[in-house]
Amino acid sequence: MARRRGGPVRILPPPAVLIECPDSLPHSHPLTLCSSLFNLRLWNARAYGNRGNCRSRQGKTEAALKDYDESIRICPWSVDPVLNRGVLFENQLMFEEAIADYRAVLKVSPNDPVGWNNLGNAQMGAGLFDDAIGSLDKAVKLGGNNYAFAQANKAIALYAKGDDMEAEREMLSLLRRFPNFAEVRASLGALQWMKGEREKAEENW
Repeated sequence: MARRRGGPVRILPPPAVLIECPDSLPHSHPLTLCSSLFNLRLWNARAYGNRGNCRSRQGKTEAALKDYDESIRICPWSVDPVLNRGVLFENQLMFEEAIADYRAVLKVSPNDPVGWNNLGNAQMGAGLFDDAIGSLDKAVKLGGNNYAFAQANKAIALYAKGDDMEAEREMLSLLRRFPNFAEVRASLGALQWMKGEREKAEENW
């Protein structure tokens, strides 16, 4: 996929894009007609977004991107197609574009732990480890103790940055609460192996 560059992504507030209902409409109830048109617009946007999700899962990246773009054009106040487009960009290693989409989502949904987790993952992919740790820490705080994946990703970001001690602390904390979290246990084993703690590493593997 070719790199896409442009201005910052912006999700509009609903009042800025609602369909106007002029009195001259040839209908006895113009507001009812406009409501129907507005609902049709929403359904069209969702249809494009849903098809984009299907195409993304099928590996049809360019077609999925076109669907997301069309969904955003039709319904520029909807968060979902922007978030899903960010995931598509991230999966294609287009981290700059993914970060822009995730930031747009967080601008209108600043307390969304999933948005912060996704932003942190994209920042980690881009090598922005300090930024990633900050974003993932927000995801952990907003998501609470049950949002284990955000804490796991934070531990990985700490390890990638070279902060082995703090990464190990995060992993051990997670495993005390979720002892069957295989991905974290494998990561802990890799960290311990690199530290020369071979017996501990083999126990975790």
